Amino acid sequence: MNNIFDDHFEAKRLERLRIQCLSNVNISGEIIFAAMDDNLPYINQSAWMFQNNDNQILSDSGYKYYMLSMLDIFAEYRSQFEGLECRGGVVSLKNSASVIVWMPQIEVLALIK
Repeated sequence: MNNIFDDHFEAKRLERLRIQCLSNVNISGEIIFAAMDDNLPYINQSAWMFQNNDNQILSDSGYKYYMLSMLDIFAEYRSQFEGLECRGGVVSLKNSASVIVWMPQIEVLALIK
């Protein structure tokens, strides 16, 4: 196993997902996500902050399904490296381009509630 964190791992995959699902649309909003189980790095709580029409596009395009799976992969990957947040964060979409920011679980839960 390579024990060097790949700084581009998440950004590359987010861009591929954007191209696959959202290449012809312009969507902005946020996905707030958290892993509720302290022992497993799997995302099981999320809030999608988008306009109703955008939420429908995200669902119909498969973006929501793939993003939730991808967040699990990101969290599991990050959990292998000491000192990296892996319990939750925010994915921001602006004009369909994605940026992910990881933060402590307690901060994420405050955003979701």
